[in-house]
Amino acid sequence: MQSNFARKNPLAAVEAFDRAFGDTARVQLVLRCLDVESYADGHLKRAITERGSIRLCTRPTITPFDLVVAADTVLSLHRSEGFGLTLLEAMAAFMSRADSFLVDFSLIPVHNPQGVYMIAEARWAEPNIDAAAGKLRRLYDQPILRNEISENARSRAAQLAAKSEHPSALEAALTSRRPHFRLS
Repeated sequence: MQSNFARKNPLAAVEAFDRAFGDTARVQLVLRCLDVESYADGHLKRAITERGSIRLCTRPTITPFDLVVAADTVLSLHRSEGFGLTLLEAMAAFMSRADSFLVDFSLIPVHNPQGVYMIAEARWAEPNIDAAAGKLRRLYDQPILRNEISENARSRAAQLAAKSEHPSALEAALTSRRPHFRLS
């Protein structure tokens, strides 16, 4: 939340997940947010409490990387991302159509109720939620495709790790196994 709620755009992820799966126990969306109380309007908490298949992870001991390696799919519908650490941790590579399902977007003027971005002409990406929902559903319905995308990403990341000045962090991401932890 303190990293800018509008920019991180978790409600778009909730909406895309909801459109793809509804409120089913077969599939679960986990959102990590350590400072959920710092954004007073409560939109995210309401969106989550209305759906049993969406979980909020607030434990600081569970890192974004822990969730990435435990996930079948990583969904990021942020409007603007600087370095893209979560995506880097998810793939340790630049994304392509061979190793990711990229979501269409439109550039729109920044609407930022928290007042972090003060440049009048600033733009950020508004993700196409229907496209994101369709891609989530496709990844779920087609596990062979999901595994192929994952293997392509792992292979690409391994290639980049071999060329990196600091390969140890990338290598750790590539060789990690899914952690066993509880969200609550």
